[in-house]
Amino acid sequence: MANRAITTRKNNACPFVINSPSSRSTITTDLKFKVIPYSIGATIIFPNKAKFKLSCIFVRKIRMKIKKYHPQHSVLTGDEIILAGFWRRTASMLIDIVIIGFLLRFAVKIFALAGVQLDHVNFNNFHVVVKSDTLSETAIGYIELGLTLIPTFYFALFNYFSNGKTIGKFITRIRVVSIYHHHISFWHCIERALGYAASALEAGLGFLQIFWNPNRMCLHDRIAETIVVNEKLIKVKK
Repeated sequence: MANRAITTRKNNACPFVINSPSSRSTITTDLKFKVIPYSIGATIIFPNKAKFKLSCIFVRKIRMKIKKYHPQHSVLTGDEIILAGFWRRTASMLIDIVIIGFLLRFAVKIFALAGVQLDHVNFNNFHVVVKSDTLSETAIGYIELGLTLIPTFYFALFNYFSNGKTIGKFITRIRVVSIYHHHISFWHCIERALGYAASALEAGLGFLQIFWNPNRMCLHDRIAETIVVNEKLIKVKK
């Protein structure tokens, strides 16, 4: 279809033009105008005082405001923090593992009183492994899951209610600190407790990250966004 043109002259004013690639039509009139960009690639020179309606529907281009990423800032002042060393953290972990061993033994005694005989219970890589000749594999699986909750909630509850200190950390005078919150949240405590199993994988590679991470963060620290510090040498921003 050939292009059609509608032209009107009024008082020798500036011409008004609509020219869209999606519409093979050109409308020209003599009125004052302003320019508005549209997304379909057309440039509309629209009159300020036009009193007619266009049958075409145009979708105006949406201009998104550009927002830069603002990183979260730590609530800790770096000049007043002394990170806990390898030996203190190792001693703390060994104390906690011994306590968890007593808790698991106590749980086995309760199962025995209930008539459930567990031949062997092993706490390996932060996962409880149970062997029994009298129980089915399904029952063993449920028992392993239940016993695995003991070390998980031991670490999570102590870290939450004592704000980052298990019994082992009380003794060695170190503490887990969130790098983004004044008080470590319960969910972060759960993440950190479950992260021990991830750190124990690949021959303990997650624990060995303490040697090359600039903040001595093991894998479970990075998961929960925490660091471990000497207790008396930290100061939290108010």
